[in-house]
Amino acid sequence: MDPSIIRSYEQMLENIKRDPGDAELVIDARPKARFMGSAPEPWEGLPSGHMPNSVSIPFTELLTTHEYPHDMEKLRQVLIDLLDPKERKGTGKAKGTEYLNAILRGEIPIVATCAIGMTACIIWLALHELRAFMHLDRGAEVNEGDGLMRIALYDESWTGYARRAESPIVVSAQ
Repeated sequence: MDPSIIRSYEQMLENIKRDPGDAELVIDARPKARFMGSAPEPWEGLPSGHMPNSVSIPFTELLTTHEYPHDMEKLRQVLIDLLDPKERKGTGKAKGTEYLNAILRGEIPIVATCAIGMTACIIWLALHELRAFMHLDRGAEVNEGDGLMRIALYDESWTGYARRAESPIVVSAQ
């Protein structure tokens, strides 16, 4: 494994301090209610909520939205909807589509996280599968950048982050 794709707690704190446009986009694979802070974490004493400027993409949404063989158009639409719920309602700019295409082109670096460092890998796999599909099926949409997606993993994930008293935690906001 390439050690440069693993993020430390200190790197996550530095990322939080950056302007969101210059920071790595943190995608949290935990259930939405735990991300929002409206449901408890399964570990006693561990607060729920999320890191500032992170986005919720529950891993279960990626597993239950397409059948085998994979329906990549469904997966693509789910990711667009989760990256920008406003687009689903037909209001505002097509932010979800733009974000997803920029992620697939490698223009927006990602850090995948979850509760204990396991389900974040589903984010990694879904994006890589979709990137391969989009490259073959819609080359122009994803081939504009260097073509290399940048997806890192915060292996300590929420359990390591939220156990520290100094960790900034957001509740009830996306």
